[in-house]
Amino acid sequence: MWVDEFLESLKPNHISLGLERIEALCRALEIPAEGPHVIVAGTNGKGSTCAYLESILRRAGLRTGLYSSPHLVEVSERIRVGERPIPADDLERHLRRIEAAFPSLPERPTFFEALTAAALLHFRATGTDLNILEVGLGGRYDASNRFGAVLSLVTPVSMDHQQALGRTLAAIAFEKAGILKTGVPAITGPQRPAALAVLRREAAGAGAPLFDLNALADWRVRSMEGEGMGFTVRTKRREYPLFTTLLGEHQAANAALAVAAAEWLSERFRFSLTAEAVQVGIARAAWPGRLQALAVNGRTVLVDAAHNPGGAAALARALRRLGMKDLDLYFCAMRDKRPLGILRPILPFAREVHLLSIPKERSMTPPEWRRLRARLDHPCVTVHADLDQGLARAFNGGGTPLFTGSIYFLGELYTWLKPSPSPAITPATN
Repeated sequence: MWVDEFLESLKPNHISLGLERIEALCRALEIPAEGPHVIVAGTNGKGSTCAYLESILRRAGLRTGLYSSPHLVEVSERIRVGERPIPADDLERHLRRIEAAFPSLPERPTFFEALTAAALLHFRATGTDLNILEVGLGGRYDASNRFGAVLSLVTPVSMDHQQALGRTLAAIAFEKAGILKTGVPAITGPQRPAALAVLRREAAGAGAPLFDLNALADWRVRSMEGEGMGFTVRTKRREYPLFTTLLGEHQAANAALAVAAAEWLSERFRFSLTAEAVQVGIARAAWPGRLQALAVNGRTVLVDAAHNPGGAAALARALRRLGMKDLDLYFCAMRDKRPLGILRPILPFAREVHLLSIPKERSMTPPEWRRLRARLDHPCVTVHADLDQGLARAFNGGGTPLFTGSIYFLGELYTWLKPSPSPAITPATN
């Protein structure tokens, strides 16, 4: 209870980027800037890439730390050592130490900055070998960028958070490129030409060796079914036949980026990286809320956090590859996320569209959905004023539900399912 109240008190009323607060906090806590960190920026695919890389490294025998955001249900999900989220007592202890430092600080840190410091305290206390830090927003002024890195990764850059990062793809790529550091190698995943040009320019200016994933690896999807995807990643070292429960060709690219990173890290830190570590690491990587078919009390549902137009386009490609149609679409978005731009690529796969709202200030509300409904080119659109009733409708209909949009919406879904009398959420293969 105290943890939730304390973190809630640190949430800013607006996006507040900058490194001054995290720098002052880390100095007060004696958290060094340097360390065995991999920093991962980008718009889409950051979390999946981090999950793949962490799972591979753990299978290779390393003790790994993972800091990611946002969480689905519990804030402890953001800080992990191995597969284990930070224990509640440890999180509270670190946060109380952070709170005790406030009188010596020129300004209180934000929610994200306090959790970033807590993650680094936890990784140091547990003796991790390597930490993977996912950028929260942008890169240049994100709290995670206060820390040194041994390797930087940039997943695909697309339009998102324009109010904070810029109105063009080039402007957003410039902010993401802020993680590139002098002498620190970086690998970029597949990029649109405008974004890649900015990344190359900024890498050259920073003196950061930049490698294009397309020059390091290639990947090919062999099969894609509801229960998972078979694909092949080939690097200069070897060819890996792989399987993941996360669906979509974009996940094969994310996995290829993680494999290329793992190979580089194995050479840098001189640990053995076997084909088995890569294969099992990819197969066992879990990243809930990214396109998966799940068995919910024996019924198959699809979930995906397509929270921006780029994510929606990737979801549409995957649904087409899977041959999905006549889905019951349950959708919720934040009003600053261009909801119609996210919805339109997915509408052709839906026989019904259900628009929902969640108890979050930025969420689209029922009146706002009603005003937008006329702009949707679909014959069957329902706006639900009550979230519980809307979710219940999904499990009383005859179609296959697809829950998508904001990751906060998926968090509400997972929380709603928790009281279910049988194991609520399992991979469809189980």
